[in-house]
Amino acid sequence: MAANSTREGFQNTPAMKLRCAYLTMHRAFDALFARHGFTADQFVLMKVLSEEEGVKQRELIDKISSDPNTVSAMLALLEKRRIIRRKANAGDGRARSVFLTAAGRRALQTLVQSSDRLHALMEECVPRRERKIVYRALDRITQQMASARSRLARPARGRARASTC
Repeated sequence: MAANSTREGFQNTPAMKLRCAYLTMHRAFDALFARHGFTADQFVLMKVLSEEEGVKQRELIDKISSDPNTVSAMLALLEKRRIIRRKANAGDGRARSVFLTAAGRRALQTLVQSSDRLHALMEECVPRRERKIVYRALDRITQQMASARSRLARPARGRARASTC
C-alpha cells in the first residue's frame, strides 16, 4: 500500500514504524549514556573500534552508518577527551587509523555494563523464534534502500555509495 494511503494512514507504514522504533531506541540509549558523558552514536563508534583496532577513518563512516561530518566531529571530540587516538595509516599515508585508548576501553566497559538491561529489554520485544525473520526483513530493507539511494543520487554530486550497516 502507498505511503500516503488514507486507509492505513501514514503512521502505519513500514517507514514510520521503523522510524518511530529507531528514534525511541536511540533516545533511550542517549539518555542512558548521557549519565556517563557520552552519546549513543559515540558508543557505537567506540564499540566498533573495540572489535577492530586501527580502523581507517573513512571505513568508520560505513561501519557505523553515519556521514563524514558527523564521524569527523565525533572523532575530534573523543580525541580531545583522550578516548580515541588517530595516527597515519601504515599502508596508506593519506588515511588515518583510529584506535581506542586505555581510557576509551574503560569508558566503553562502563557503557556496556550500564546498557546491558536496556539491550535485554529491546531483545525481549522480539521473541527468539522470530528474530531471524525480523533480522532478515531488516537486512532486506537496508539493502533495498541502499540500492535505491545509489540509483537516485544526483549525478552532479556523484553517485552515492550504497552503504549498509
